[in-house]
Amino acid sequence: MVLLAITICSSSSIKNDRLHHYPSIRISDSIKKYHEDIYNLIHDSIIGGKPPYRLGVYDHLADTRQHLLYIVMEDMTIKTGAETRPHYDPINRLFIDTIVLNSEFLRRGCKEYIVQLIAHESIHVFINWSRYSFLNSHINNVTDTFLQEHFGRNWQWLTDKGKAPTPVEEHRLMYQNFYDTIRNCILAYTKRGTRPALRNNIARALAWGGLEKTPEWKKQSETCLFSCIDNEAKNFNFMNGSREKFNPLPCQEDGRLDVILEQIREVLQITKSASRVPKKK
Repeated sequence: MVLLAITICSSSSIKNDRLHHYPSIRISDSIKKYHEDIYNLIHDSIIGGKPPYRLGVYDHLADTRQHLLYIVMEDMTIKTGAETRPHYDPINRLFIDTIVLNSEFLRRGCKEYIVQLIAHESIHVFINWSRYSFLNSHINNVTDTFLQEHFGRNWQWLTDKGKAPTPVEEHRLMYQNFYDTIRNCILAYTKRGTRPALRNNIARALAWGGLEKTPEWKKQSETCLFSCIDNEAKNFNFMNGSREKFNPLPCQEDGRLDVILEQIREVLQITKSASRVPKKK
């Protein structure tokens, strides 16, 4: 079975649905019926546009075998933005990844945050695909050399058939090899005309989403600022426009942050479709 999947991130608009060119990617009809602009945002962040805003990992999945990716939405706890659920189908000998997006976030979330969720979960898919391909007779040309090239010094975490990488190990692989590409994906959707430093800080902060338990996060000097930016992005996602009462952060007493966070609130733009999506009854 030959499947094709190419995933990139870009800021270009979608004029035509080209998903039929990528038969291994299936976006659920429920997302498209939910609202066309939301579907276009997901479609665009997966297969649209050109560099430099490329996620890139799915370029390696051209003519891939034994792998299928579904993108669906579900009602989920407000604390969960998205998750990847791997599953093996022994009858058809297919490894199936399902990216599940929180429907409430699709309705309310700022586009920078939604793109971060898609990019983050897509890296999990690439890690799953790489490990599965390597352990199954190196299909899809995933050899030791491929793993060393794309996963750096800790590529051996993907080669143990009896032990999958722990969540922290998998997120370390993500940071070490794909942090910059996730950041660039997000940067493509930040507000144009904003000071470059502010746009970059927003992209850098959101790219850390889900990676906070890694040793690399603890070594960052800007963890408090990045946490505050992430909190502001999440505030768009709560029902009835209410703001989450986050635990106070040590640096929030620094008056300089007040000005920065006010600017961030102006930069983060609620997804254009969000105001037009009918509220749940």
